[in-house]
Amino acid sequence: MVSILLHLLCSVATPVATLFFAYYAYSKLWLGFSTIAAVSVALLLLVVAWKCYIYPIFFSPLRRLPSPKGGHWLLGQLLNMKGEDLGVTCHRWMHDIPNQGLIKFRGVLNQERLLLTSPRAIADVLVTHSNAFHKSKMMTTPLRRVTGDSILVTEGAEHKHHRKALEPAFAFRHLKSLYPVFWSKACESVSAIRNQMYFYPTPADGTAGLAGPGNTTKAIFDVDAFASRVALDMIGTAGLGRDFGAIQDGDIPLAKVLSEVFEPKKHALIVDLFYMLFLGPIISLLPGERNSVLAQASRTVKEICRDIVREKRESVIGEKQRQVSNCDITSALMRDPSLEDDAVVEQMRSFLAAGLKGPASSFTWAVYLLCQNPDIQSTLRAEIRANLPSPSDQTRSIEATDIDRLPYLTAVCLEVLRFMPPAPFTLREAVENTTIAGEYVPKGTLVLISMWAVNRSVSLWGNDAEQFNPDRWLTTVTHPETGLSSLKVNKNGGAVSNYAFMTFWHGRGNCIGQNFAMAEMACVIASWIGKFDFVLSDMGDSCSLEVNKGGPIMCPRNGLYVEATAVEGW
Repeated sequence: MVSILLHLLCSVATPVATLFFAYYAYSKLWLGFSTIAAVSVALLLLVVAWKCYIYPIFFSPLRRLPSPKGGHWLLGQLLNMKGEDLGVTCHRWMHDIPNQGLIKFRGVLNQERLLLTSPRAIADVLVTHSNAFHKSKMMTTPLRRVTGDSILVTEGAEHKHHRKALEPAFAFRHLKSLYPVFWSKACESVSAIRNQMYFYPTPADGTAGLAGPGNTTKAIFDVDAFASRVALDMIGTAGLGRDFGAIQDGDIPLAKVLSEVFEPKKHALIVDLFYMLFLGPIISLLPGERNSVLAQASRTVKEICRDIVREKRESVIGEKQRQVSNCDITSALMRDPSLEDDAVVEQMRSFLAAGLKGPASSFTWAVYLLCQNPDIQSTLRAEIRANLPSPSDQTRSIEATDIDRLPYLTAVCLEVLRFMPPAPFTLREAVENTTIAGEYVPKGTLVLISMWAVNRSVSLWGNDAEQFNPDRWLTTVTHPETGLSSLKVNKNGGAVSNYAFMTFWHGRGNCIGQNFAMAEMACVIASWIGKFDFVLSDMGDSCSLEVNKGGPIMCPRNGLYVEATAVEGW
């Protein structure tokens, strides 16, 4: 308590005393201007020294928590990463540093940060004391410029209002009607791979030649770029009610602007950093490429969403002006009489942003991991072919129950999402004094949850936590009536806690679209793996694959080049 009072006293009283001293001394001509300036600077430096060094080292209530060794006098433990991805660093800390759920590390200017490592700590932040922790503005501020005040960035009553409006559209009763839509777009993507095969002489070559449709059974292409196009068409068709045609044409404007937002270049990341830390209002007013990209993305997304809503309204005939009969999510929202069109547009902007790079990342990493594990790929292909119609059969579609009958497919999808979570981390900020795992946490403390690190924690998943193993999600069940055995998907993959699987988060802020994401992922992976055999291409240097550490979604830095070979007989 004494340290807290000292911190408050020095944080508030010292700047006030500095200003008072400068004003009084100058007005009374007690000291010369240079002396006043020197004393004022000295007092301000004292405040910086207190906040950045003296308080966190000697007085902070968090000072006794376990921490990584070393650290830079200005950049804290950021240099400890040594070029690693943040998730890899957090995973190393969790494994190497003995702790009881919390690890303290220091950021820029030695500002204290907490890394959550145990189910109890995670539950306290996301569930038990969730009202005391809000999404960090470092995460939400840039995103808000594109999505507006959507469910992705809001808190409290506003977030609850958004979630209540969206829940009926994402309920399974409505979601199951979208499976035929997902399957249709997945089949279209299979046709695009086979009939419009992209051939790249080298990854650095900007020109891509097309093999003649049907003239070859192999294709070499960047699956990451193609997955983004597939995901855009899926969220467009099933989410917005508009087919953007991105599978057939990757040069549509919406695809380009969203790619620039979620896969920023290095100079754009620097701008985002300054915006997030302290200069947001100023940075947003300055001319520059990053501001232009975000402004253009915001305008493009908003115009498209408004145009879609207007078209749906105009297509309705009869007295019930709000009646919309299509099965996409936007139509489901528009059937809610409490939502005005502007509110519908806000919701559309959020799931367009969330439904693009996240699913695309999952498709990409699924192909990558199955390339690395050809036996798993073959087992999965056999299950798919035994239970689902071929994408070439235009007379047949699938339902939700068809996917439910494929336990190995579900297990593969869950293991991909565990092993390579699309969003590798999230930040929360304490908006009031609270506790985590029994430790006092003062207001303003930033809390880091690394989905990558938790999903691979040996203490939560066992000794094979860092191995890609879909079998962890399967349990053999013996039916007493017949004595026959079958595989059933279990709920936790053998982990010791439900909080070990953090891909979709937990609590009131968990991903509302997780069932939507699982459904479209299952359809895409079933169609691709059922039809093609995938191997990593030498042209993409996939053995030394680098992960893009910059954007909010984890994806290959330079794409992922694969070779797809058509497997006959389906």
